Amino acid sequence: MSGSALAIGTVAAKWIVRYLWPEVPVADLSGDLLSIVRRQVDGREGRRASRSFEEIAEEIADRLDPFIEAEFRSTAASDRTAAALAAAKTLEIGLTDDRIEVVGLNADAAVLEAALRRADPARCQTDLLGEAGGALYDLLLAECCSYVVAMVGALPGFNGAALKELLSRTDDLLLLAKQVLDRIPVTMPEAWGTGSEDQVFASKYLKAVVQQHDRLQIFGVRNAAYRSTYSLSVAYISLSATTPTRTISNRPGKEQGEDRQAVEVFEDKDHLMEKGDPDGAALRVESALSGHPRVILSGGAGSGKTTLLQWLAVTASRTGFTDQLEEWNGAIPFVLPLRRFVGQQLPAPEDFIGINHRSLVGTMPPGWVHRTMAGGRAIVLIDGLDELPEPQRDDAREWLEELICTFPDARYVVTSRPLAVSRDWHELPEFRSAELLPMQRSDIREFIGHWHDAARKGVDSTEDREALVAAERHLLSAVHEMPHIRALCTSPLLCALICALHRHNVNRLPQNRLELYDTALEMLVSSRDEERAITPGDIPSLTYAEKKAILSDFAAWLHENGESDAELHTFVERVKRKEQYLARPDSIDGQKLAGVLLQRSGVLRQPVEGRVDFVHRTFLEYLAAVQFVEDDAVGKIVDHAHLDQWREVAILAAGIFPAHRRERLLSELVERGRRESECRHRLFLLAVASQETATTLSTELQLMINGCLDEVLPPENMTDAAAVASAGNLAVSRLGSVKGMRATTAAACVRALALIGTDEALAQLRSYSSDRRLTVHRQLMRAWGQFDSRAYAEEVLAASPLGSGHIVLSDPEQQRHLDVLANVKSAWLDFAGKIDSLDVLTPSDVVSGLNACRARGIEDLRSLSGFPNLDFLFLENSPSLRSLEGIGSCPKLRTVYLDNNPNLEDLAPLSQFQSFERLHITYSKLESTDLLRGIGIDELRIGGECLRHLSQGASMNVRQLHLQQAVSLENLEEIRTWESLEFLNYLHHSSGGDGRALAVPPRVKHLSISVGNSILNVAGAESVEGLRVYGREVSLPPLPNLSDLEASADFVLGLVVRDPHLSSMPNLGRIYVYGERAAEVSLEGFDVVRRVGRPVYSATLRRIAGP
Repeated sequence: MSGSALAIGTVAAKWIVRYLWPEVPVADLSGDLLSIVRRQVDGREGRRASRSFEEIAEEIADRLDPFIEAEFRSTAASDRTAAALAAAKTLEIGLTDDRIEVVGLNADAAVLEAALRRADPARCQTDLLGEAGGALYDLLLAECCSYVVAMVGALPGFNGAALKELLSRTDDLLLLAKQVLDRIPVTMPEAWGTGSEDQVFASKYLKAVVQQHDRLQIFGVRNAAYRSTYSLSVAYISLSATTPTRTISNRPGKEQGEDRQAVEVFEDKDHLMEKGDPDGAALRVESALSGHPRVILSGGAGSGKTTLLQWLAVTASRTGFTDQLEEWNGAIPFVLPLRRFVGQQLPAPEDFIGINHRSLVGTMPPGWVHRTMAGGRAIVLIDGLDELPEPQRDDAREWLEELICTFPDARYVVTSRPLAVSRDWHELPEFRSAELLPMQRSDIREFIGHWHDAARKGVDSTEDREALVAAERHLLSAVHEMPHIRALCTSPLLCALICALHRHNVNRLPQNRLELYDTALEMLVSSRDEERAITPGDIPSLTYAEKKAILSDFAAWLHENGESDAELHTFVERVKRKEQYLARPDSIDGQKLAGVLLQRSGVLRQPVEGRVDFVHRTFLEYLAAVQFVEDDAVGKIVDHAHLDQWREVAILAAGIFPAHRRERLLSELVERGRRESECRHRLFLLAVASQETATTLSTELQLMINGCLDEVLPPENMTDAAAVASAGNLAVSRLGSVKGMRATTAAACVRALALIGTDEALAQLRSYSSDRRLTVHRQLMRAWGQFDSRAYAEEVLAASPLGSGHIVLSDPEQQRHLDVLANVKSAWLDFAGKIDSLDVLTPSDVVSGLNACRARGIEDLRSLSGFPNLDFLFLENSPSLRSLEGIGSCPKLRTVYLDNNPNLEDLAPLSQFQSFERLHITYSKLESTDLLRGIGIDELRIGGECLRHLSQGASMNVRQLHLQQAVSLENLEEIRTWESLEFLNYLHHSSGGDGRALAVPPRVKHLSISVGNSILNVAGAESVEGLRVYGREVSLPPLPNLSDLEASADFVLGLVVRDPHLSSMPNLGRIYVYGERAAEVSLEGFDVVRRVGRPVYSATLRRIAGP
């Protein structure tokens, strides 16, 4: 650790001190860090606290050192030191400037950086920094601002007793600091090189994305300090989705009644198996997105659509994708919430940054978004098509088509509620459609565990933590034993509210969705403050009813105007207007009241500065329904009921209205449906769906809705199925299998029965058990999670043909009943993150695949002895795994992924195998490949800091080798003796290892090199036909057989300087170049056949054929 890095880290730690103890005069902060801390905390606690801050300073210094010592190593050491000390001075000057408000940073590092530059505008000139020193100064200042803002964002509300408790636990503050810093993306990924304006901005932008989106709203977790640190990237729970399909019109099915719309896109069995979907069972949503660069993802209210896009943005920014989405690493995400553009022009690419990160707009290099999109490195995440009014959705489709036409290589994900996705959207070029599925029992259990884990980390006392453990057990038991509670937990939002209410009052759980919303709203809006006797200063306390009235007025105004958010001044004016109608003896300052509601209501937020919205659209719809009921707006609801944006409001209003008004609402819905044939189906479905919330209905109205049910049954699609399910057992008898029923209709009936979830529905599902059509089989498999596992297996699946007999299970409970399924041929167990031990699995000879990634209690593989036909094994990120003892009991294993198991040291049992199709063992304690001698391996992936030796000789029988980050490898020339090697991928991003020599074996035809800033000298490679180079300085030998080259423009231009005619590559026919200088690449004898980008970002050149 350099002294200059520690100087910066020390000042950064002082910023944390300034935030935690705002009463400290800023002038006192210029002193010694340890002395400052000890003046705030006495005695032994003071010594502990000072050690914690000292270690935080060192932690920050450790992260800054690589930039000082490696990224700018070509700069003189004295200049590097001067730049680092200059950054420390600027931070120190800002620290003692009381005009810079720490609490006003709004989690925006760019705001802090701008404030520091205003406070110390001439630092580079004052310290005589040259161009390189100035660049390093800029980098260190931006980097440190990210650290400070991230730490401050992790600690809001820590004061008084809570702060004392935190500081008394020596390791907690340091651990929190490490967790926060680890979530910040690494600046300037080395594969991009260093120094360009684009790359520096990309680093800032990716950090801003993480700071903006890596926060999960955990409803009911009271400790605000922990709520803000509960990382989305850590807490995210993957949900299930349908297989991505494409819509093809007017195409006959393969068999009578087969689905004419959903046509499968998978092409081969191996691809299908790797996605964990052997015969069409529900996919994890990451698998649904993999391999499909354009996806429309639909899902109901609260199903997790927005959270999914946030997770994609954060994970891409941190290059944290593994498995199926690994190809998305290195991409740059743009999150576009369409709710911000209601009634406005949709954004052009140059406006993408300003939507969520206004403070970065002024520093963005001109054309940066266009270059990123054109280069195929962008993920465009378009959230909430349904939140646009219907007339504007056509504009949105044209806008998206134009984006795709201009930037065909970017990835696009669009989310929406199902009714808003019309046929025109399904017909967008190369788009696939998938649907987020309701949470199954295993998802609910996992979610409840995550929620209570967040809550436990947010409390201070042992008593509170033990109470939460007991609450978790009680709720899991209630979900298992009480069908109406389980029926409420179908989405992440509803499940989170259930957890919060259960914690709030363990002895009372809501009986229906309306009670859940109202009780949760009261808890969020009032109960927390009332329990802690918190009053908003000089504003009189408002009752829950008064707060609800103000919020309902705002929600109804938003809904009627087709808006999802409003400008801050509009919100303030609505509050002032409504406050005048409150029946109170005293008057209230409306401006102050608006501020209090925004800060403390728990359901409002400012997504960007100057705008106000509800934390979830469900709260907006519920409160709007409350207001419409208050206004007796039956006619208004009926007039708008055909619009999908009003559907949920109408259903909620039907439950809130008193009985006589409910009768009028539903009767008029039905009457309108009878009059207007074009709206009949939708309005009849709405009347049927309203039975979910309507507690009482007259006999006459029940008969009327029964008639509607007859007209809308059987359901034609999954959206209709959800509406029909609201009729409960009334619909069950009409949902049975009928001869000649189309596959899509039968599948929708199965979905409806699964959502009804009663014993009667289970009995009716038996009528579909013999259906052989794949579309129906998929729904039968998905329905398993909605019923008791044993009962469903015995009554529905026992004699089912199960498609081709290959199934996937995502609930460990289901695996216990595989023996009941007579026609199962193979089962894939997708239990990533759901089991901690292999001992919980029931031995079975039909299990062919197991995904047990993130299992924390597996030490060895002896428990695999009960799975003799296991073919695929995924066991990654399992920190307790130490030995592969027992793997030999699975002699049919052909694909084994063991990446990122840092304590795995006993790999000797692999020698019991003769061959593997794929063997991945990166980042374990593998030191040598000697134990793999004689094993035939089609694809081997190895690497990590422990790997020190590659075996020599023909005994290494490997066809494809991926060598990753083998920073300790002593001799790369040993690879030359691997005579069977045909494909070599060498990845080495490190500040060390310059001047390495890579000896390429004689049979290698495809070579990929990614070395970032390191220097690599390549030898051999005489048979290479295809070459990819990602790096600054790679020296190549003559390549007589090379026909295809992919590399950066900088690399190709350097190659041309050394060999103008590329005579060392006489058979080169195609060159793909990328980078800011791609437009400069022009070679004699080559035609430019394609340039992409505005301005140009990539180009393809082909050799001109001879006469």
